[in-house]
Amino acid sequence: MSVNTVEIDKVLERLALSNEKRFNAFQVASLANESDPLEVNEYLLYKSEGKFGALTAKIETLCVNNHPDKHFELGTVLPNYEVECRICDSEYVPDLEFAHLVFYFREVYKQEIEKKNDEIQNESGKDVLVPPMDEFMTLARLLQSQQLCIVNGGIHFMNGEKFSFNNVNNPVNSAVSFGDESPNTVINVYKQDVENVTNDLLALIESEISDSKVKNELRELIEGAALESGSKEPKPAILRTLIDGTKGIMTTIVKSPALLDAYEKWVQFLQDPPTL
Repeated sequence: MSVNTVEIDKVLERLALSNEKRFNAFQVASLANESDPLEVNEYLLYKSEGKFGALTAKIETLCVNNHPDKHFELGTVLPNYEVECRICDSEYVPDLEFAHLVFYFREVYKQEIEKKNDEIQNESGKDVLVPPMDEFMTLARLLQSQQLCIVNGGIHFMNGEKFSFNNVNNPVNSAVSFGDESPNTVINVYKQDVENVTNDLLALIESEISDSKVKNELRELIEGAALESGSKEPKPAILRTLIDGTKGIMTTIVKSPALLDAYEKWVQFLQDPPTL
């Protein structure tokens, strides 16, 4: 199953413009009319990756009375001792079943959205009625679906470039080593190449396209596709959706031969990854 990333991005813009501080995949899925919050969560995780990321993903623990409490960055080892809830003062040991993933906007993304204020309001209005956060995307569920994993005790995004995962062959909490012959070497080089060709394309888009709305939409789609293609296990459906979104714009609006040539090179590069 794939998700409509364009609609999800529009929801994120409206949430940012409404100054929404904290949200999860269930809320975004509801607003975007998506039926699979797990797929939406994966896309939000991609949006939180690397320097192009618009979001920050955080682990939020729940106390025994279901109050949202402590926050931890991805990669953090959860405490194995009792902590005190900031709301009800109850003591509890953080647990995977009672910890979930929430997202926050990065400041640079919010600043960009403020610049697009008029465009967003004209298209869909500023006000957005956010459903309550009454469902949680638990770490246990995300570990089971392999969106997240545990390495050296810390919770990590499954497609993080610094880790290699071979399902049952790598035991939980095991360290991962690298070598010149490791597939990770190929992946990291490829990710750098993806970043380079993407930056070249984005630079041309910045100089050749004057329409800020078209420019921003292309940038979001291209950055999302680059992140997906450079991940450890890219999802073909998500990548295809993102690239198709760029094609519709490029083929109908762009006239610059240099930009079209760079775009074709970028598409070919993303669709022809190295064989491991």
